[in-house]
Amino acid sequence: MKYLVSLAFLFITTFSVFAQRGRFITNSTISGAVGTTTYYGDLSPYRYPFKGLFRSTSFNSSFYYTREVNERRAHHVGIHFTELRGSDFKYNQNTKIFFASNYIRGLHFRNRSLQIDFSEKIYFIENLSTIDRRRNKFLPYLTFGLGLLHNNPSARETFSDTKGDWVRLRPLNTQGTDKKYAAILPYVPLGLGFNIKINRRMDFMAQGRVNVCFSDMLDDVTQTPYLSSESFSNPKAYAFHKRIYEPIDALTGAERTNEVVSNRNLEEPPFRGANSSFFTKYDLFITTEFGVTYWLDWKIR
Repeated sequence: MKYLVSLAFLFITTFSVFAQRGRFITNSTISGAVGTTTYYGDLSPYRYPFKGLFRSTSFNSSFYYTREVNERRAHHVGIHFTELRGSDFKYNQNTKIFFASNYIRGLHFRNRSLQIDFSEKIYFIENLSTIDRRRNKFLPYLTFGLGLLHNNPSARETFSDTKGDWVRLRPLNTQGTDKKYAAILPYVPLGLGFNIKINRRMDFMAQGRVNVCFSDMLDDVTQTPYLSSESFSNPKAYAFHKRIYEPIDALTGAERTNEVVSNRNLEEPPFRGANSSFFTKYDLFITTEFGVTYWLDWKIR
């Protein structure tokens, strides 16, 4: 986390210094946006993408600096705060699309992540900002790039009279393996968006991005077998490893069904995560962003 904070601080400081010297002013923009984040992974299966929009969605906020290179291209730097959420109980509660093994599993997570990425921005039509400074009223574009995110999943402790505290999962090593997964992960952002001119210096911006992470551990869940309590030196790690028979959902405080909690004749799922395949190897999240873009070039029209 400290590395991402340092990188973000370096970017902001560098931008401020050069802006004061006038080197970043011409044909540059800054943008601020907020929007939604939808997670897909072991707790929100890919096969039902629309269901994830209603069951696994949270929020995000973003800040961008964009440097126009020519009429078709720009360099795009973004700093983001993103929250990812997923819950077996919420995803499968009161629904016709029911994953019994996932419901029995009873896992959930929250991942509040700081991200920084560098992208190339390609306009579908000429933006006209670098020649006569008279930009188009509507500027659609696509973006693609590479970024780093801080991976910090957490979950609530077992419900006991009241909801438990949030606990960071990565230090617990809930998979029962000897090797911890990385705290800083690379990801690829792919996006489509547009700007609509509001006045001489401001645009409304809207953007959607698919962010593919090179890890299956944004949710602290992967295809590992259930282990016995003796496999964990820390009892808390085992408590978060296997939550099958918790009578109360720790995230919501709602009661789980008797069929799941009491009937131990039910067949337990053999693995914590989904079967390994091309579509479950990596977690991803989709973001929507809506905000305002401000043109720093005082000559822009």
